[in-house]
Amino acid sequence: MEFIYFTDQQLLPDKLKNGIAIEDNYRGKGVLFHPLIRIQAIAPASNEFPEFIDDQNRLNNEISIEELWQELGALGLRQHNKKVAGIVFSLDNENWPIKVHIDLRDKVAPILSEKLENSSQKDVKYAHKISLSEAIKNIGSKKYVMESSFHVQSEKGLLGLIEKFEEAGGGVWSAQSIDCTINQKIKPQQILRTVDY
Repeated sequence: MEFIYFTDQQLLPDKLKNGIAIEDNYRGKGVLFHPLIRIQAIAPASNEFPEFIDDQNRLNNEISIEELWQELGALGLRQHNKKVAGIVFSLDNENWPIKVHIDLRDKVAPILSEKLENSSQKDVKYAHKISLSEAIKNIGSKKYVMESSFHVQSEKGLLGLIEKFEEAGGGVWSAQSIDCTINQKIKPQQILRTVDY
């Protein structure tokens, strides 16, 4: 399975030579990256990135997976007028488990919670002291987007989590996104290729 990490193009040579180091990001400290697979993407409005959106506010399938994730994951770099580069890499066995962060909307969260609780798959765990269903019950509003995190033990677990998220009606776009973190460096030999935007 492949993953993508976004960086300022000026930093690319150093990262290719030395690997992707742990750094500060909006999730805390670690390496922040995205799974390089096509995930259902639902835009909040059709006038946002109109070249990518169909009449149902869904991302069309004509753009590449790399373009999709660049739109979703490199916003901070673009806002600072940085030229974006993507680094595609794989994870080694010792990189697992990873932490997966998903923003869950009110209609999606209870369905995903039920799917996870009824699953025989044991390599995905809600990364908080209480269960996901308890966390949902504690929300005082009917409409919400909750930031949720999961400890995922394997690639199979990650693919299963994403599949259940989509089956529950989940999709990604901007703040309603999926990203991953690890507290280990990505070694140069794990890098597979780069993507220029």
